[in-house]
Amino acid sequence: MSIQRRGDKWRARTRVGGGRWATKTFDRKTDAERWLRETLLAVDRDSFVDPRAGRITVAEYAARWIESPPWRDSTRDRMQFVVDSRIVPKFGDWRLAAVRPSDVEAWVTDMTRGGLKPSTVESYYRVLAALYRKALRDQLVIRTPCVDIALPRREKTSRSLVPITTEEVAVVVAHLPDHMKAMAWTQATLGLRTGEVTGLTVDRVNWLRRSVTIDRQLVTPQTGSPSFGPPKTEASARTLEMSVWLSERLAEHLRLHGEGESGLIFHTTSGAPIRRAHWAETFKKAATAARVSARPHDLRHYAASLLINRGVSVKAVQAFCGHATAQETLDTYGHLWPDDGGRIAEIFDGEFGSSADSPGSRVTNL
Repeated sequence: MSIQRRGDKWRARTRVGGGRWATKTFDRKTDAERWLRETLLAVDRDSFVDPRAGRITVAEYAARWIESPPWRDSTRDRMQFVVDSRIVPKFGDWRLAAVRPSDVEAWVTDMTRGGLKPSTVESYYRVLAALYRKALRDQLVIRTPCVDIALPRREKTSRSLVPITTEEVAVVVAHLPDHMKAMAWTQATLGLRTGEVTGLTVDRVNWLRRSVTIDRQLVTPQTGSPSFGPPKTEASARTLEMSVWLSERLAEHLRLHGEGESGLIFHTTSGAPIRRAHWAETFKKAATAARVSARPHDLRHYAASLLINRGVSVKAVQAFCGHATAQETLDTYGHLWPDDGGRIAEIFDGEFGSSADSPGSRVTNL
């Protein structure tokens, strides 16, 4: 380390690890000495951040960040979409260290005023926050601007979720191509996620026991070939009982259309895997033709809502859907369980009697 006079300036210089040097010029020697002491202390505490490191632009760092974590292809595609469509257009040319919390708040406000749902705005913000957490670990910035950001109040999805009816499912299915009809019924009666139903293979079906094993899903990235991946969560791995009605339709589907690549039950007419985007677009066209407001995931909601309507318990619906906790099930479908408020007084009257009862009430003079 050293402090040298250069003309009317003082230059402080010291090693900061990894073969790197930190250098800064000051008008006064005392300021150079103070900076040198603070830098050496930061290096000793492993908290030193080279001011030059933050000069990299957000776009440059985002490109490196996208490729670094061991994400699934679908996750990387989603992150890339957010970076390309939302983060780079706003902050791409900014130096990484130049973004302030107020800038992030303004970005969040602009997206909200632009009509994006609160949950969508929050998901985009979470991507930027994750990018800056990594930059902080890489010691490219001293602090992250994603702190104490006021996000729009998130809508209560469980209260706004209105399941489609059996009749609506049937009319949408009627408008689907023949090789996709059984796929829709499978998703609607087993409550499967799109990746789970598109990735269902013959070897995961036990025809004798009428059971279906869900232990993987089909991953279909925007670029690259489809492949099998692990289920969404550990709780998503489950074995489901299949109705006789569904087993007959699956058997008829296989008789008419055969197996696809890798034993896929549902596939394109050429035997290729059905991509998520293709299923969503095909379903949307069928729903539009049927004049039903629905998307593929509504088939999963339909299955859960039917079980709830028939009196199935929270724990059973949780296991059926592959939710990690019963709380997740209640957060999503809690409003669909029958309201027992009106029965509560009747239950206690039935147990203890009421003032209108005859002298032979079950319980008196408590």
